[in-house]
Amino acid sequence: LGSVERLVGVLNPDLLEKIPMILQMLYTSDLVEEEALQAWREKPSKRYASKEVATLVRKKAQPFFVWLETATEDEEE
Repeated sequence: LGSVERLVGVLNPDLLEKIPMILQMLYTSDLVEEEALQAWREKPSKRYASKEVATLVRKKAQPFFVWLETATEDEEE
């Protein structure tokens, strides 16, 4: 996820608007588990991008997390 953050936030900022779709693809393809996504969401790091870029990527990713919460609620019913 850090590499995706760097790719989208630093190397290709034109992809920022697509971060929700990128995360959804990683999740639905079983490449990243929900727990890892939630942990990534909660703790921006300066390891792969500046704190500002990390925060921006997470802000742009919000529609994915709304979708994920809805999908999780539907599975529990």
